[in-house]
Amino acid sequence: QYWYSVQRGDNVLDLINTVVYAGKIKNRDILKNSSSGGAFTVLSNFFLENGDSVVASVYDYHEHAVKYQLILSKGQRDQAKGSKYMQSKPRDIFREAYQWLVDHPHNHLLFVGTGCQTEGFRKYAEIKNIRNRVCIVDIVCHGSPSPKLWREYAQYIQNKNAGIITYLTFKDKRNGWNSPTAYVTINEREVGIGEYVRIFYNHCALRPSC
Repeated sequence: QYWYSVQRGDNVLDLINTVVYAGKIKNRDILKNSSSGGAFTVLSNFFLENGDSVVASVYDYHEHAVKYQLILSKGQRDQAKGSKYMQSKPRDIFREAYQWLVDHPHNHLLFVGTGCQTEGFRKYAEIKNIRNRVCIVDIVCHGSPSPKLWREYAQYIQNKNAGIITYLTFKDKRNGWNSPTAYVTINEREVGIGEYVRIFYNHCALRPSC
């Protein structure tokens, strides 16, 4: 717990008492298969078990792109788990989320995304007067590479290994939390994607806005 002041020039505008929490899910199997502490599973369970909906990004193995989806079941939610090191496509998700809330006037919605995406949805929700029915989770974001870069890299490793990517992870925990393993599965064989991860962490491919 700590204190900080919001300042503009010499004028202190406000004094805010902020509490920061850290946590991880108690289920070790879910924790092992999560990118970090499993918070997305816990939060989404709370909404889905109450008949509410979740909006999150899902990796499309056919197009090698990350797309936002309206999630209504735990099976769909499980497809959205895991870090994605490329920019996602919102498509029409704002309108879909709004229409779902209109059609379900007694329900709520969980929206999960990076800072730029969540801020956009927050403002949209305020304009549409649904902000009080929406919970927004802002992921601390490292930055987002161009979707084209990943798509071309995915095609390159598919051609190199004469197969199709059927699984992707950027944070497998087999070597522990501090040494995540990134790989794809092609022809039932693991193929490392360390080159792409190095480009990502070296800030060589982040979008100008990031």
